[in-house]
Amino acid sequence: MCKFCEPYKHNDDDDSLSVDLLFDQPQLDYLACVIGPTPISRRQGEESKRTAGIQIHTPLDNFSIPIRYCPICGKDLNE
Repeated sequence: MCKFCEPYKHNDDDDSLSVDLLFDQPQLDYLACVIGPTPISRRQGEESKRTAGIQIHTPLDNFSIPIRYCPICGKDLNE
């Protein structure tokens, strides 16, 4: 993992999820963050290995995109 994306990775030392911002535009009400793998996401992404996610909040809708690799450095988030 590169030094730049370290804050976005799930911290395995405790049960909390990283909510450090990947993208934040408060004036537009846009926010995005990387959510690390969870037991439920591991089960749902068993075949595709997409166990992490990018959580995106917009004024119109909130949604999550399943991911396998870090959007910043490309490292496999399942390792």
